[in-house]
Amino acid sequence: MNKFEVAIFEGLRSTIKDYILFKGQDFENEWTKPEYLATVNIAKSISKFNSYPAEKFVIAIEEDTEDFSKKCVPEISVDIFNLAFNDFNTERNGKIDIAVYKSDGKTALCAIEVKNFNPTVNSKERVILDLRRNAEYFLFQNKNSQSIIQKSYVTYFRHFSDTRMQNEIQKDLDAAKKELEDIITKEIWTTGFKYRVEVATVHDNLLYVGKHSDEEIFNDTGDFYAQAVHFVGVLGVFEK
Repeated sequence: MNKFEVAIFEGLRSTIKDYILFKGQDFENEWTKPEYLATVNIAKSISKFNSYPAEKFVIAIEEDTEDFSKKCVPEISVDIFNLAFNDFNTERNGKIDIAVYKSDGKTALCAIEVKNFNPTVNSKERVILDLRRNAEYFLFQNKNSQSIIQKSYVTYFRHFSDTRMQNEIQKDLDAAKKELEDIITKEIWTTGFKYRVEVATVHDNLLYVGKHSDEEIFNDTGDFYAQAVHFVGVLGVFEK
């Protein structure tokens, strides 16, 4: 994973910690929508790069797709007095959760779409729409240039509510990865870019066989059992 992807997972982990502080440890309640919180935390995580003596980035939250799309392709200089401005936009006009540009603010680097908990289960069509829009950025071109965007991302939390034991973690990771890979394979025309799916545990409070008593593990009314949860961060990557 590159540094942006590491930062995205860092933002997801921070979001779960914040969300627990906001909501408490009552995991029996339905998890509401942490999309805005995750968006801000991911943007803050990426912004840390600007404190280093290296290339700086401009980070925009809720960026217009039209503004971002125009900056995916270098503008054409017709002559010294005229500039042919790009006129691009995605088929589905709207807002990008996070847009990242080079320090000039005019060169698009990547787009990041942040979804809610379990979107592949609860709102699969919205995930597909975001994936399709993320694919469009790679296809823009003008007379002299093609899109220079390097990556686009969709990220979200996958909560495995039935998981209680540490030895089930890899099963959940594999399932979350395959779930998004299957959607991309079936729904997205991946011409002009490659794709991959990254997954990682961003929060767990799971039980260990041998560490907890049978009563603690198997008594589904006990605190240990009730608070045993597993959240997987999922990141769909489109890249040149």
